[in-house]
Amino acid sequence: MVLSHHFRLLSLLTVLALAAFACGGDGAAELSEADQVIADALTSDLNSQGVFLADENTCLGERMVQDLGAERLRALGVTDKGVLLDSDGQTLGNTMDKFVPECVDLRAALLRQAGENEQAVCAIGELSDDDLFTSYQFGAGRDISDDQRNSLAESMAAASQECAPAG
Repeated sequence: MVLSHHFRLLSLLTVLALAAFACGGDGAAELSEADQVIADALTSDLNSQGVFLADENTCLGERMVQDLGAERLRALGVTDKGVLLDSDGQTLGNTMDKFVPECVDLRAALLRQAGENEQAVCAIGELSDDDLFTSYQFGAGRDISDDQRNSLAESMAAASQECAPAG
């Protein structure tokens, strides 16, 4: 029964983590006009998902352009209008992952997604920042190590017990 409860909670957090694609913050270097067009296209795609705050999405778009450059992003399938369906999602995703810790408050983002689900809110509060990031990566389909997977499973089991409804 506890194991089944653990997997339901893990499934809920994984679904919430799938939505976790953004960043926030400031301090980015100025982008050229051409680079800003690509950053704006990435930001627009992220904003259309409606999951994260606009400033978080702006941070992520700009950091990706600073890291890879507009030409490389164009080669990966990003246009002035957004990300093409046949883009190199793995490279784009891995690049985004580098900036999530800098740009997004994953806990706040997951709490917004959890809404009034008390069990999910409790579990999110129990997880470490590292476990939240691993959950984000797992939910986004990234490769995670066995150690990360085991650590997350242990943390989820503990959160599941801590947050299990009384009764």
